[in-house]
Amino acid sequence: MADRWFVWMVAMSWQVALLAALVWGLTMLLRKGSARVRWILWLLVMMKLVVSPEWATPWSLGTMADRIAMSLETEGLGMAPRNVELAPQSARGDGAALELDLSVVFPSASAEAASPRLARLDSEHLFVLWAVIAVSLMVLCIVQYVRFRKVVMSDWTDPTEELARFFAKQRGLMKFRGGVRLKVSPGIQTPAVFGVFRPTVLLPETWEGRFDRAELQAILVHELAHVRRGDLVWGWVVTVISCCYWFHPAVWLANGMMRKEREMACDDVVLNVTGQKGETYASTLVHVAESFHGRVPRGVGALGVLEVYDHLLHRVRSAADTTRARGLGWRSVALFGAVALLVPMGIWPAAIVADTEEAKEGIEAEIDAHYAKAHPEVQEFIRWTAKTFESRGLWMDGGAYDELSDTERREKVAYLKTLLEDGEYGRHLCEG
Repeated sequence: MADRWFVWMVAMSWQVALLAALVWGLTMLLRKGSARVRWILWLLVMMKLVVSPEWATPWSLGTMADRIAMSLETEGLGMAPRNVELAPQSARGDGAALELDLSVVFPSASAEAASPRLARLDSEHLFVLWAVIAVSLMVLCIVQYVRFRKVVMSDWTDPTEELARFFAKQRGLMKFRGGVRLKVSPGIQTPAVFGVFRPTVLLPETWEGRFDRAELQAILVHELAHVRRGDLVWGWVVTVISCCYWFHPAVWLANGMMRKEREMACDDVVLNVTGQKGETYASTLVHVAESFHGRVPRGVGALGVLEVYDHLLHRVRSAADTTRARGLGWRSVALFGAVALLVPMGIWPAAIVADTEEAKEGIEAEIDAHYAKAHPEVQEFIRWTAKTFESRGLWMDGGAYDELSDTERREKVAYLKTLLEDGEYGRHLCEG
């Protein structure tokens, strides 16, 4: 299990880093575009992390890279040769028994024998370290959620009748038939939305009289936009993914950018739904910031209008910018499709089969010609060795021993070494 995890993480790390770099470049070019477009692009980066790195298409980057590598190999540009001479040493006439340097074929085995301390730091230890940190981060997020839930639910109250009617009007403006309630809480310092299964908009108890109706409308619509977009659900999903890939900088970059674009996307909803001018809404954001005192609540349990406080100035400028796009168009959909096609980055199996079919036939011919009398496990070893060497020049790339543990692999190597060096299965049994 630890070996599979390590292979998954290594492959996923470079793939998500490449996709994040591409998305970052696209979002820089789309700074005047809709925040929702940029949010979806970063969402694709996070969704890449739950897709197997082996998933491939005929046009995936892994398939194209494989084809380029094969073309370079056939042109003789320093790659490993495709045809391997499998004739035994006995064919050379020196009478020596068949010998193989297993330290080259299985470098991990020789390395472990030479350096026991280094061998301890293997995939199993790394897996345990990763799991401990990942679980700790998840527990921390849950504890933060429980604490926030306890604070806001301990003393929240129903809104006044006038505020309840005003909220119902905004809920109808956002086309909500029900299911979203409004509560007033003295335990929070900024408006927020809370609850995945029963969404609740939270309003500080003094804010009803502090803001006029236009400002209060913008605040409530902003929080309702979070509910309509499903941001609370996505917040949990992204948080779990970030905890699982806590070691990868690109994951935390995507997480932070999604939070930033999420708030700006809700700002766009406010302007589109209420019809307010950008300057008016920008003034509301400034007024909200001036009225806020304390610490911005963080975590996956709630989303607030000032959650990403560090980007407030950017949001104010964006709201007042009349040249920005605030919706989706056919070009945006086409862009999503193009980027989604890049999510699979493995090697298409058809390309591997087509590329190695001829080589496999040659290997089997060599086995029949020179090793027909050899022990079956010697034939298996020779076939696997030739396959891995001819295809990439990477001795451990064949995957024939991937399912074995480190101990089982060492025992297998020792057993095969004995078979190859034993006179009973040596030179006289390998002669054609």
